[in-house]
Amino acid sequence: MTLKEMIAVMQSAEDGAEIEQYDYRSEVWYACYCPNWNWSDNDYRVKPKPRECWINFFGSAPSSVSWESEEEARNSAYPADGSPPATQVHFREVIE
Repeated sequence: MTLKEMIAVMQSAEDGAEIEQYDYRSEVWYACYCPNWNWSDNDYRVKPKPRECWINFFGSAPSSVSWESEEEARNSAYPADGSPPATQVHFREVIE
C-alpha cells in the first residue's frame, strides 16, 4: 500500500468512515473501531459499501443494462414495440 493510500484510509477514519483490519491468520477483514495504524504488521481499509443496481426483466430475459435507481429502471421498462412492461429486480452485492 502506498503512503498516499494509507493517508486516504486514515483521513476517511478521521471523517467518520468505518475501518476494517485484515487478519492474516483467518484471512478475513474485520471491523476495527480503534485502529493503532501499525502498517508494518496490518492492512487497513475503509469498509466497502455493497453495490446495488436494478435490472429490468422482460419475461424471463434480463436487460443488458443496469440502473442505479428503481425509478430509472421503471422509466425504461416500456418497450417501444408495445409489449408488456418489464419487471424491476433489485440486486445488492454481498460482501464477505
